[in-house]
Amino acid sequence: MLTSDLLLAKIRYGYVYPAYARLNPENLRLAETLIQLFKKNIGATREELARKLSNFELEAFRRGFHYKYVRGLAYLLNRQAIYEAPETRLDPLKVRIEVFKEASKIGLALTENERTQVLQQVAARFRAEIREVEQAFNASYQENEVLKEFQPITAEQLLKSYNLSLTQTLLFKALDIIVETKAPGYQVKILLFNVKRLGLMYFAEKRNGELSLKLDGPASLLKQTERYGTRLAKLLPYIVAMPRWRLKARIRLKGRILAFTLNDKNAPPMTEIELKIEPYDSDVEEDFYRRFSKAGSGWKILREPDPVLAGNSIMIPDFAFELNGEKVYFEIVGYWTPSYLKKKVEKLRQARNLKMILAVDRERACAPEILSLPYVIIPFKRRIPIDEVYRVLRRMRPKTARKKAREEYENPEAMQYLKTVEKAKLSEVYEKLREIGVPESQIPRLIEKAGLKVDWSTLDPSKATVRRAQKGQEKSP
Repeated sequence: MLTSDLLLAKIRYGYVYPAYARLNPENLRLAETLIQLFKKNIGATREELARKLSNFELEAFRRGFHYKYVRGLAYLLNRQAIYEAPETRLDPLKVRIEVFKEASKIGLALTENERTQVLQQVAARFRAEIREVEQAFNASYQENEVLKEFQPITAEQLLKSYNLSLTQTLLFKALDIIVETKAPGYQVKILLFNVKRLGLMYFAEKRNGELSLKLDGPASLLKQTERYGTRLAKLLPYIVAMPRWRLKARIRLKGRILAFTLNDKNAPPMTEIELKIEPYDSDVEEDFYRRFSKAGSGWKILREPDPVLAGNSIMIPDFAFELNGEKVYFEIVGYWTPSYLKKKVEKLRQARNLKMILAVDRERACAPEILSLPYVIIPFKRRIPIDEVYRVLRRMRPKTARKKAREEYENPEAMQYLKTVEKAKLSEVYEKLREIGVPESQIPRLIEKAGLKVDWSTLDPSKATVRRAQKGQEKSP
């Protein structure tokens, strides 16, 4: 993605048209010259390279190339570059701090003699020469960083990357986006999973054998637009990798609402990628999955549950918990716009035949729309409480599974041991029961049957304790 000031596009009759780069000889020569400019300046400072790029930009402008286009190419090439601070004997950051500290004793504007005096004081403090202090001080500025490496890229790859980045930059200003695609089921599944994993606000429907995917755009949000826009930018390569697709968007640009369309037939050459599942972009989801997987609850957590139907819409829950062939779905309610929240709640209401738990950000936990849903709601702030999820799952555990477990498994030796336990670490109880030969999936039931309660004082399973439940006290659910 480019910076917004490098967006190059034309507006005509209510539509916006990005100025894509064609893979013609003129553009390829321009791209190759820029690439060689970077290669030849390995060892130069950022400032020296910037000066040469400025001269090249002026020359290219005289040849008819827009300055934003040339700057955009250079911006992408800078991503291929590795800069390092020049080597100095003294630590640049420490020297800079000491220089400013000493200079503050004199004033903001220093004369030449005062500057020399400051450098002398700092040099004496570091037992160094003034020349070494000056070198370290200058090394702390970004413009003095040196181009150490340049990762290779071809002119064609650069132009394709530019076209993709230009589209991403335009969609950063989108109010909403509609994507329609007709592709094999596994490709549609990958696309939907990536929408979900990136934390995008979406609605998906099947229409005449096609997937219709509506996404809220970054411009529809009041906050976190940059973070959301970056996530959306990650999705675009997966859209253009589909065999057949159409994209429509409403773009807010220069105080106007404009239309933008693109499809697999008229799209310019763009960077090609492999269709694969993106890693989770949400720290909350990744953190929850990691902690629940280690909790030893007996439930299997699925991070890629199959899509489910909610009326005519398609919904992909964040997770599913599975036990003895039955599933409980888990949905995390993060930051949403009011209009999206209203539509999302309606979709959740239509999925009424599903067993589901909602983890809701505390800021939205009391919203009337959320409270009206027929699901268990677990409020959270930053981290989802594993112990509360486990309690709810215990209550939702299939009755047939509980009955089957009671009928099929008994261990007198284990029960004899548990009768002697008044208070102990959960990990120690597990270890002892494993030695006796109790299957791990049966341990929670035997602990409960023995009249013991698990105290989750922290979310760390290694610190949980088991104690004898007092008379009249409820057993853990």
